[in-house]
Amino acid sequence: MSSQVIAKAHTLTEHKLSEERLEIFASKIVNALVKKFGRGAVVGTVNSESGGDINDALKNILEVGSLKYMKEVGLIATDDNELLTKSFGTVYLMNIALGKVLSSNGLLHVLGEGFYKRSGVEIIADRVFKLGKIHNGFDRLPPEVRNDTFTVDEMFTFYLGEYLS
Repeated sequence: MSSQVIAKAHTLTEHKLSEERLEIFASKIVNALVKKFGRGAVVGTVNSESGGDINDALKNILEVGSLKYMKEVGLIATDDNELLTKSFGTVYLMNIALGKVLSSNGLLHVLGEGFYKRSGVEIIADRVFKLGKIHNGFDRLPPEVRNDTFTVDEMFTFYLGEYLS
């Protein structure tokens, strides 16, 4: 993995994200997955295209975890181009952190530039961008829509809370 690409991702995120902090976050969830489902199940899912709860949790590390960290450090921009750029940089760094954690724990057999391929990172970054736009306009949503829409913190708790308690 190119240090230039990682440096560019840090530039996109205004150097507000700590790789160490992202790795600690990913590690907590990965450890909880191993505890809940067993090492064999996690290895099997990580090294295949299978779906299920383990795969959903890994995807949510990137999608929901990235959005949460963007909110915490003030990266959810109101300008669409800026938000899209920061979403990609954040998801890219989170993907690298997840890949390192999985690899260092012997759960991922092949490490490229993180866990997901670039195309997967782009798809997840686009979802983070759309969720960021919802976050920015949350207070302007009609009440009936707002009542059925998660805030960033509610989404984080709903999708990843059980792995962090």
